Amino acid sequence: KVNEQKFIRNIEKWEKWNFEDDEFAIIAPKKPADLAKEGLELHHCVKSYIENVSNGFTNILFLRRKNEIDKPFYTIEISNSGSIEQIHGFANCNIDTNPEIIPFLENWIKNKKLKIYCNYKKKSYNDSDVFARNLYINIPTT
Repeated sequence: KVNEQKFIRNIEKWEKWNFEDDEFAIIAPKKPADLAKEGLELHHCVKSYIENVSNGFTNILFLRRKNEIDKPFYTIEISNSGSIEQIHGFANCNIDTNPEIIPFLENWIKNKKLKIYCNYKKKSYNDSDVFARNLYINIPTT
């Protein structure tokens, strides 16, 4: 059984990654049930991450439309080193299925100085080509 107190202790750590603009927001879950709801509504496996998130092994954030802040849209996994491991929406779709979120994500990644996980070489990079291959977007190099 998941220790909810352990989960809640991580919330402050996750809030450093919160970000928003006029249309979108990155927010942290408040309780383990938030991950369960996210997985059920988006038809992906984030519910299975509850124990690892509670124990501080990885981090989960939510991308939301601001006008539907409580409605799951995309789920983001970030390693403890600040590397984006994955971003998935409904049925594990990638962000290229909703290109309107790409500029927002680019701004968030730059603002929070996040890295991109490169799964085919098992390393993290800040290279825009790697980012494009892994998350299907381009970040200007300047």
